[in-house]
Parts: sequence; structure tokens; C-alpha cells
Amino acid sequence: MKIKLSRLINKKYKTEIILFLLGFGLSLAYALSAQTIYGESQFVSDYDARVYLREAYNIVNHGVFSTAAEAPFAPDNFRTPLYPLFIAFFLYFKMPILFVIIVQNFIAGLIAIVTYRIGLKIFELHSVGVIASLLFIFEPASKYWNSILMSDTLFAFLFLVSVYFLINHRIYLSAICLGLATLTRPIGLYFIVIFLLAFSIYQFLKARHYADVLKKIVLASVLFLLVLSPWLGRNKKEFGTFDISGAGLHNFYTVALSQFAAQQNVSLSMPTEVVMVNNAYDYDPGNDAFYKENAYDIISQRPVQYARFYLVSVMKIFNDHDYDYMFHQLIDIHDPSNAILIITRSLVGIGKFIWIIVYALALAGFGFIVANRLDPIKKDWAFLILFLIVYNSLLVGISGVYWGGRLNMPILPLLFCVAAYGFIGIYKLFCLHKKQFLDYIIL
Repeated sequence: MKIKLSRLINKKYKTEIILFLLGFGLSLAYALSAQTIYGESQFVSDYDARVYLREAYNIVNHGVFSTAAEAPFAPDNFRTPLYPLFIAFFLYFKMPILFVIIVQNFIAGLIAIVTYRIGLKIFELHSVGVIASLLFIFEPASKYWNSILMSDTLFAFLFLVSVYFLINHRIYLSAICLGLATLTRPIGLYFIVIFLLAFSIYQFLKARHYADVLKKIVLASVLFLLVLSPWLGRNKKEFGTFDISGAGLHNFYTVALSQFAAQQNVSLSMPTEVVMVNNAYDYDPGNDAFYKENAYDIISQRPVQYARFYLVSVMKIFNDHDYDYMFHQLIDIHDPSNAILIITRSLVGIGKFIWIIVYALALAGFGFIVANRLDPIKKDWAFLILFLIVYNSLLVGISGVYWGGRLNMPILPLLFCVAAYGFIGIYKLFCLHKKQFLDYIIL
């Protein structure tokens, strides 16, 4: 009986099992290779990774959420708590950092499954889900970030699971997962309204009663806020504000607005007490009011110039895949010879060329979504996926002209689903008109 059940499970979930093993296996192989070549320090090679590790250490050893490197370890709200707590769990049991990375690689395998399920659910094509999942599995930068102490893998998983529950009309579970995603990275806060609106439209298209829809929306909102409430309550108690994180304003002012000010030849004032750590401004909650006032003054005097700067930032995101950064961290700084630089630059160029193909397929996928006779509800979910891709880019664009890459990781699987749909559509057109196409080529 047990053997029959095992065979049944293997047959029913064969695709998911293969994709998981492939996603997990490749990520783990890279992580073990990185540790062998560079040592455990590679897992914290990014400055933010070291800050996350410091926060987790402060939680375990001092019982406080703080980015401080030394006493008195004053609490702050720079980062949301879930990822530092995630690392702290392993530190508490005195496990090596490699264990954290292995679990993140396990999560990457789960993302491969969720990607497949989203593609299958929306486009009702097994091939779309498989191709999208494979694109994510073999995308190089995601392998790199899966093996760094950064929150992006955990956030991407929770975000995509919330999307999967949403398109399966399970709004309560979607709201809970999005709440957990928001506690991982605060950008999740800007998606809850979109999710609730999309669910409402679906319910209305199904001719559901307004009262029932309103009740579900209210309950989903309550569940989302309940997930956030312990952290919001802590911030209100400690800092007198319900702001979920101070990172957004701090990064906007010290990074994005700094870039804009430099372009405009404007002197950007800094609080007298602000300090530099690893070429980045250290966070101090007391500077938030200063940042708001000065940011308003600079932007309000140059609204057109800032709008142009912002749109350029958004467009550049689509050409930023972290390949330059990845090769610099892994190769260039260890062997900066001209030959190595030529090789890495060539690899970056190849990667960007492949991305041009992916974007072209995604545009074709958009065309097929508009033109094909999909079920109206399926088409609505497909348009939601397209909107989430653009919306995320608009949010990330606020951070400045060189951000993208890892911050796009949550929506990459969605983009790959659309590109896979475009590829299948082109392939079907080719098969349908193969004779005419070949005759045209011959002539």
C-alpha cells in the first residue's frame, strides 16, 4: 500500500519534484562551490548581508532589534524583522552560516515549483509553467543571491505564494503570506491594495453579492494587519510611529536623491550627526524629519527634472540584472587582470543579450494575451501579472538609477511566465505556417 501511494505521489507531482530538485540542486551546488573557493565569508560579502548578520547576532545575544555594531545597541526600525529572526534561529542553535544558505537554496527550489504552478494556473499550459520555472532555475543572478545572507529569496517565495493563493481565489491565505512578505521586506506593503482590488474585480465578474465581497475584503485586510501588528506596535512604542521601516526614506534620501542632486549640481545637506559606514550612510531614526523636509524642498523646486530622473531610473532597471556586480564580486576583485576582465565583460554582454530575447518573448506574450481567446477570468489574472511586473519596477525605481537585479527577483518568475507564453505562441504560429515560412525563406 505504501509503495502504491509513493508511486501515485511521484506520478502526480513528477514535474514539481523534478523542478524542485533541479532548482535546489543547482543553487546548492553553487553555494558549496562558493564556500570551497572563497570560504564562508562569501555568504556575507555584501554590506547588507553583514548588517543582517549583525542584527541577528544582536537579537540572540542582546535581545534587541538593532543594527548597532557596539553598545548600547539602541533599538531601531531600519529593517523589518522576519529575515533577521530567520538568521537568528540558526545562530541561537550555533549552526554555521552554511545552514542558512542551504535552507535558502531549499526555498529557491520551492520558488521553482510555485513558478510552475502560477504559469499552469493562468495559462493552462504545462509547457508555460515548465519553461518559466526553468528560466528562473538557470538565471545566474538568482543563484548568486540565493547564497548570500540577503532577504530577497525569502521575500520572493512569500510574495509568489501570496500571488498563487490570490489567483486561486484564496484571499485570506494570500493576505497572510503577503503580510509575512512585508515583514521580510517593507515593499510588500504597497501590494496589498493591488491584491484586494484584483480579488474584488474577480468577485464582481463572477456576479457575487457586494456585501459578501466587502466582508471578504475587510477580513483579508484585518488578517494582513494582524500579521504586521506586533512589529507596528513595537515601532509605535519605541519611536512613536506606526511606520513599518525607516529604510525606505533613508535609502531614498542618501542614495536616490543623492544621485539626483549630483545630476542637478545641487548640494545635498546631511544631518551633522550622520556617519559613513562602508561607503554608506549609517541609519539614525532621528534623521527622518530632516530627510523629509529637505527631500520635499529639492523635488518641489525641480519637479520636471525629477520626473525625468525617475523615469530613467525605472527604464534602467530592466537592463540591470546584477551580472556586473556578481562577476566583480566573484572574479574581478580576486583576479583583476585584463584577460579576466575581458572574459567577464563578455559574459555580462551575453547575459544582457539573452535578456533582450526574454523581453521580446514577453512582449509577444503580451500580444497573445490580448489577442487570444483566453477565459475572461484567466485573461484578467494574466493582466494582473503584467501589472505587477510594471508596478514593481515603478516602486524599485524610487531607489535610484542603479538598482534592479535582486530587487526584481520576486517578479522574475511572473515575467518568465509571460515570456514562456510568448515562446509557445510563436512556436504554434510557426508550426501553423511552417510551409509558407520555409517557402518565403527559400525564395
